[in-house]
Amino acid sequence: MEVAPDFGCPLCLDILHDAVKTPCNHRFCRSCILRACGFKRGSCPLCRGELHGFDPRLAPADAELATQMAITLPQTVLAKRQSEAPCLVELVVRNLHEEEPNHDKPPSKWTLWMELGGPAKEHTSKLIDKVVYELPRTGRQRFVTTCPPFFSLSRHSSATFTARCNI
Repeated sequence: MEVAPDFGCPLCLDILHDAVKTPCNHRFCRSCILRACGFKRGSCPLCRGELHGFDPRLAPADAELATQMAITLPQTVLAKRQSEAPCLVELVVRNLHEEEPNHDKPPSKWTLWMELGGPAKEHTSKLIDKVVYELPRTGRQRFVTTCPPFFSLSRHSSATFTARCNI
């Protein structure tokens, strides 16, 4: 199907999906402009206009365009595009350090956790079954598997350490 110029993404050349408008008034699929600009948010891929203050992840969807597309394009076309569109998932890995004066354990408590950010956050446990943390070699368990809904792990240590997580 040929895409009408007003409804086409100039980057993927497909029907716009989750369209956002740049400050220079160009429209792109959110995932396309994210890939094109990365996190540096330099310039528009079409006109090279500056994108200062524009964050494709946080930009509102172009609701006016979505309405026009819903009126103009067949629902089967929109549904097909929706099913083919890439899904954006933000992975957030965090840690918390707390000092705990306790003579039985090292003074620092570290808590690690992983979650999804953005719209996928409420579906974390449906998208991820487990997270395996790889901890430094010590006398304790090196690999720890965590399960939904929290994917968190706490350890006491007297020093900082590096941990990896496999999802």
